[in-house]
Parts: sequence; structure tokens; C-alpha cells
Amino acid sequence: MLQVTKSFLHPPEEYDFPSPSLWMCLQVFDTNVWDHINVSWHQIEMRYNMTLHNLGPYAASLFLHAELQQHISHIDLEYSHNTQVAEYDIDIPTKFASKPPLPQAFWEIRDVHAGFTDFFPDLSSPNYTSIPVPMAWCTPKVQTLVELLLAYHTSTFQGIVFVEQRQVAACLTSILPALPELKGIIHTACLVGQGVGIDGLAKSTPGARSDAIALFRKREVNLCTSPLRVAISVSDVFL
Repeated sequence: MLQVTKSFLHPPEEYDFPSPSLWMCLQVFDTNVWDHINVSWHQIEMRYNMTLHNLGPYAASLFLHAELQQHISHIDLEYSHNTQVAEYDIDIPTKFASKPPLPQAFWEIRDVHAGFTDFFPDLSSPNYTSIPVPMAWCTPKVQTLVELLLAYHTSTFQGIVFVEQRQVAACLTSILPALPELKGIIHTACLVGQGVGIDGLAKSTPGARSDAIALFRKREVNLCTSPLRVAISVSDVFL
């Protein structure tokens, strides 16, 4: 089996990326706001920085936008439920008791998030599409991966890229086909299904494991991404 080792530079301090980014816009909010709406900002920040370090600012912002979408939708649903049960004159269990009003900052965060919607694909949709992603928005690590894919791509090419974290796999799945250099060449899916975050929310990623494997075997996709901790044998995919 041929083994190729490639080195790459450290991520740059700055990128030619549109400013202000979603991350920059969210820095104006006090961290106490996130505690108030039961969002673990510390965990989001760690995963954002991991994605930024590995993939670059667009992928990190994509993760942040998708993560916020999940939390905002969850909060909307919770408060919608409380509004509905309050309309009935019945004894409401403690867990469904009326919640305190949301802070004004939540609605401002919601507006900031909505302002970036056209910039990012909806990762919850199986048919999401992304805007073209310039290579300048990617790390040298991604650029090296692109070089390898172009060098070894054939009409029968199929491969798996292993990464450390689930959100990195999901975002890499999204950005690779959106790179002009790989457009129409690389078709991706993510070997990640459901997970549960520190806040207890179910976290889905595009291309559940079984769907990704089926698409891979049908050759509808030729590249899968997967976290290293996902228990999967390569023979299971290529069988």
C-alpha cells in the first residue's frame, strides 16, 4: 500500500476573510447572557477554535452558525410550548412551568445569526448547498489535502478523511465540494450520525453513517469524512 506523507505550514494569524465575521459580532455580548439562556458558550468556543485551527475561518463560522441555529430553534420551541400550555387553566407540571422572560440580548443574538443566513448552507438539510469557498479562507492543512485529492483523483477514486472532532468532519464535508478547485470532482458525505452535546441536545450532522456508507457504495459520493473516535472499519465502507 502506498503511503504519502505531506507537511504543511501552521495556520496564519490573519485571513482574507469578510469582516466582521459572525464570531466577531458575537463578542459584543456578555458571557453571562449565554448562561442565562442555558447555552454552554465555553464548549462552543473550544469547538470553534478547533475548527478554525484545522479548517479556517469559513468552516469555523459555518460550525458556529449551525450550532447557534440549533440552540435558537430549541429555545424557540421551549418558549412556544410554555406559551401554549399557559393558555389552558390546568395544573402544569413543574418542568413545564412558565419560564422567565428571555433577555433582550437573546433577540439581538437571534438577529445577528439571521443576518448571516445567506452566507452559510443549512447543514440540517440533506441537499444543502454552499457558496463558493475561496482557498484563501482555508488553512494550509486543507490546501494540502486539496493538492493530494487532485493528485490522486481518478474516475474510480474513493477515499476517507479522518479528523479529530465531529464538527470538523461535518464542516469539511461541506466546504470541500464548494472549493472551485474541487467543484464537480469531489462529492462528499459524513460518517457521523447522532450525538449528544454537553447541554443534552441531540446534535445531528449531515449524512448519517448508514446513509453515507450507502451513498459511498453506490459511488454517488467518492470521499467520506469521519472522526477518529467513530467505531467503523474501513472494510465496512469498501465492502
